[in-house]
Amino acid sequence: LYMSLSGTWFERGTPETGIPVLRLALPLALEGAKPSYEIPFGAVERQTVAGEEVPALQWARVTGRAGARQAGCLLANDGKHGHSLDGGTLRVTLIHSSYDPDPLPEIGRHEMQFALRPFAASAPVSEAIHAGQCLNHALRVVGTGVHKGSLPAVAELLTVSPKGVVLSGLKMAEDGQGLIARLFEPNGKAATATLELNPRLLGTVRRAVEVDLVERDLPASSARVAGNKVTVKVPARGIASLRIELAG
Repeated sequence: LYMSLSGTWFERGTPETGIPVLRLALPLALEGAKPSYEIPFGAVERQTVAGEEVPALQWARVTGRAGARQAGCLLANDGKHGHSLDGGTLRVTLIHSSYDPDPLPEIGRHEMQFALRPFAASAPVSEAIHAGQCLNHALRVVGTGVHKGSLPAVAELLTVSPKGVVLSGLKMAEDGQGLIARLFEPNGKAATATLELNPRLLGTVRRAVEVDLVERDLPASSARVAGNKVTVKVPARGIASLRIELAG
């Protein structure tokens, strides 16, 4: 369920009246509800008192029992990070209109996007991260004039497997030598990740080496190249970065 909220906010806070707040409340039919929230490169469960607000990045997940079965809901957001769980009700703070030092910080037009996804049993952290990425980094379509070209009408830049491994970044290396791909494993299960690059779009893989976070080659690299596939070991709840040099 996608929710798009837009409107103009006029409420003003003062020392006498306090701070006006607008929240989105989602009452979930769950018993024994437990929340978890996205943090950088993973998620954390936060046991809080009723109504206490805690931060999350792109999503919050609530699991519990629906009758005799385990179930839950995932709420992805595009920029509202204050969450609270009171019993089975998940709340998100949309506007928090403080008055000091800026007397009118929130007056004006607001637009917010959310995606609510129910699930049976459980939703792995990696799936939740993908859902948050899809909402926050949707593909952008750009129209152009009619022209000839050599690229295929449909293509994938690269694919990553298994599903429990998340690609968090793909960029040119700071020294210009190849691409940097950063992967992480948020589910707590070590994996050997495979990146398959499209040779028509990126060229053929010439060399791959594991690097640290400042893009220095590691002396003990687990990266291996087979055709246009690169494999690397990713520790449980760990990060692996690759420098991939391409030809063509």
